[in-house]
Amino acid sequence: MAVTISLINMKGGVGKTTLAVNLAWVLARRNRVLLVDLDPQFNATQYLMDFESFENHRTSAGTIADVLIEPNRPRMTVTSKRQSRTTPLRKRFVELQSQTGRKMYLLPSELSLSKAVKNPQGVEYKLFKSLTAVVDDFDYIFIDCAPTDSVLTATALMASDYLLVPMKPDRFSILGYGQILSVLQEFRETYPDPHDVEDLGVVFTQVHGPSEMELECMAAVAQQASYIFGVQLPYSNSYLRSILEQTPLVETRFARRLTVGSIQDLVAEMQDRINELAGG
Repeated sequence: MAVTISLINMKGGVGKTTLAVNLAWVLARRNRVLLVDLDPQFNATQYLMDFESFENHRTSAGTIADVLIEPNRPRMTVTSKRQSRTTPLRKRFVELQSQTGRKMYLLPSELSLSKAVKNPQGVEYKLFKSLTAVVDDFDYIFIDCAPTDSVLTATALMASDYLLVPMKPDRFSILGYGQILSVLQEFRETYPDPHDVEDLGVVFTQVHGPSEMELECMAAVAQQASYIFGVQLPYSNSYLRSILEQTPLVETRFARRLTVGSIQDLVAEMQDRINELAGG
């Protein structure tokens, strides 16, 4: 049965999508991995698919919007044909393969997903119910969440075993972390929480120094966090090249060895943390 992890931060620009994509690619070397794009901005989808491939898939097989929003509602872009909502979830997956043979799957998103936020009744349970049909097909499922607190946040947590918080070590992140904890607590009090979702901890991203300012910010977050990952992800243009080339960081041309090594080390620490929380 898959371990399902949601990456959440209410602040944008912290490298959440980049982290989700590359955690998935690293684990895809030896595991069956699915990445769910649960953001109406669909950045993870754009990271992994070119526009033509995305449009062809969107019109022929659909996206997560077809899983979550009501049938026959108007779309952002009118097309002549859409798959019905009875399409099996597996048919909506995009199979991705890197140049070195890594393979993973993507459940893409689109702008129309924002309509789920405008009419949220019952949305929270739909992803959880849909994933039950495929949970045995994967070892890891990552959910890349929108940088807002909405019904989509509850939707992700409902389907998740763990919450992972990517965070830049700056003042705004400190202020936002308390909000993330409040959202998690409110979810636990409001919903049945079938997975007993647990907090994996905080991963610091885009670390420059660390400078004195960054160290102060990290220390402030550590006072609130259940766990701070020892591996920190340094700021690097290698991530930008990875996005531009639509390649895994570990296969991106001229990627810095330190940058590649840090994402691999983070995966190892994350697996150890999951084992710890699962009782060994």
